[in-house]
Amino acid sequence: MYPYKPDELFAINEHPKVELTRLGDSNNMVVVFQDFYKHPEKVRDLVLSTPYPIWKSSETSRNFIDYYDCRHFIDVPFTHSQLMVQAIAKEVLHIDIRTHEVNLITNLFKLMSEQPLDSQPHPHDDWLRVAAILTLNTPEECSGGTAFYRKKNPKMDFMPTAPGAYDKAYEKIYPADEAWEDGSSYFNEIYEEYWERLDMLPMQFNQLVIYPGVFFHGAWHEQNAFKDYFRVNQVMFFDDVVFDPNYWPE
Repeated sequence: MYPYKPDELFAINEHPKVELTRLGDSNNMVVVFQDFYKHPEKVRDLVLSTPYPIWKSSETSRNFIDYYDCRHFIDVPFTHSQLMVQAIAKEVLHIDIRTHEVNLITNLFKLMSEQPLDSQPHPHDDWLRVAAILTLNTPEECSGGTAFYRKKNPKMDFMPTAPGAYDKAYEKIYPADEAWEDGSSYFNEIYEEYWERLDMLPMQFNQLVIYPGVFFHGAWHEQNAFKDYFRVNQVMFFDDVVFDPNYWPE
């Protein structure tokens, strides 16, 4: 344990490299920052020095049996990085973030047993929100990345942005045999029956990817990666958002 000032530890680079990336042959666009934090090693150290609790646990969960899937929710103000995401979301993604989040959220994953062949984590969406993933694995640890998908039937590149339409589409998009929310199965061995991979953004240390939560996505694992060390991400979720109806079809 050690004392720190959040504004200093989570300071962002003043002139980060920013790219707007089109996903495959779709019209879906995401924003990619390189070298986001000034002191990413310190952020990584904070995350790894704080015990990481189990996430998605249930009676049928394989968490802590086949793998470790953990998540922090730490009440830490990191305003500057959120303001950067807010500005980019409004200017580039046409989504207005109205309030900030109070928790530092992470996702840490490590295999305990063999990954099933030809499997990937379940493709999913992050609801009607803006989401961002920051990689905290060192360059030597980076493997795979974040995959973005198209649903095959019905053919869709992202979920509806109107709440009512979103709810109606959910059951069609996620049939029962793709159930994953309770952690009962981390990997999907038949994902290619339902999903087409549009693109995959490789992991890079201190890289931040910002995307509309309605995009279908999931972690992309090379076979049996992350058996010797954790995959370490900081994630940001902004729930209080407004999609510009002139840009986003409802």
